[in-house]
Amino acid sequence: MKPQQIEPIEFKFKWVDSSGGNNKTVVGNGLFDGANLRFGDYVLPADSVTSLQVIEDTFFISAIDQGDKLHTLSAEVFGTEVRHLEQAINAGRSAAIAGREKERLIEAGQVESYRDAVCPFCRATILLLNLPETPQVFCEYCNTLFSRQRQEMADNEQYFRLCES
Repeated sequence: MKPQQIEPIEFKFKWVDSSGGNNKTVVGNGLFDGANLRFGDYVLPADSVTSLQVIEDTFFISAIDQGDKLHTLSAEVFGTEVRHLEQAINAGRSAAIAGREKERLIEAGQVESYRDAVCPFCRATILLLNLPETPQVFCEYCNTLFSRQRQEMADNEQYFRLCES
C-alpha cells in the first residue's frame, strides 16, 4: 500500500511526568513526517503507536518497540494545531498498519480478502477485514460514521454520527 502523503508538522513539546506535571525548563522540538513521530531525539515509527489519546494539548502515547515491549510517554504539545497533528498521526499510523496487513495477506496468498476505506473526515485508513460489506463504515479514529459510496457526505454524518437510513 502506498503511504499517504502527509505534510511534515513541526511542533514544540514538554515532557509530562506520570503525576501529570510537566518539566517547564525542558522544551524540545518535535516533528511528524508521516512515517515517524519525533520528540527531540526520541523517534517512534508511526506503526508502532498502539494508542494515542489527546486531552487538551497533552498527548498520551503507547507504542510497542521491536522487542514487543510497551512504552508510554506523555508530552504537552504546542506551536501547532493539536487536532491537526493528532489526525496526521492517526492517518500515518493507520496507513502503515494497513500496509503491513496487506503485505501479510500477500505473503499468505490471500490478498483478495484485503479491504479498507479511508475516512473522509480524518484520512485514517480503516481495515475492513472479516467485516460484512455494508454501505457505512465507522471510523474508530474520529468516531464518525460515513457512507462509502456517496460522493458528497451528508451533513449529519460527521456531526450526528448517523447514516442516512
